[in-house]
Amino acid sequence: MNTVGKEEKSTITSTTATASSQHTIFNKLHSFTLVNECIDFVTDIQEQQVFMVLSGAFEKSTIDITHDMPQISNIYILSDNEGQHEGWTKQWAKIKGVFTDIASICKPLQQDVYKCD
Repeated sequence: MNTVGKEEKSTITSTTATASSQHTIFNKLHSFTLVNECIDFVTDIQEQQVFMVLSGAFEKSTIDITHDMPQISNIYILSDNEGQHEGWTKQWAKIKGVFTDIASICKPLQQDVYKCD
């Protein structure tokens, strides 16, 4: 994994969340530029679900490592090039889609958080 441990202009965002019947509440939002920091953070979580947004060069290497972690509920890919990810993302059940801007992730993320409650 070439990208593990390298600083790049990529972001891994881990969101632990809960939903109430009235509205969605995000407990915490964490941003990482290093894959190892993100993995350490997720590994330490015991009783919460993580909704992960990946962007930049870390998508594949991070998913290889984190997809089967029980803490990870869903993964959302943020990329300018949606077509680049069409093939490989379909092999991972937790990937909920490839999005070209952060605003387009909000509604599916809210719906998924509500389903997990």
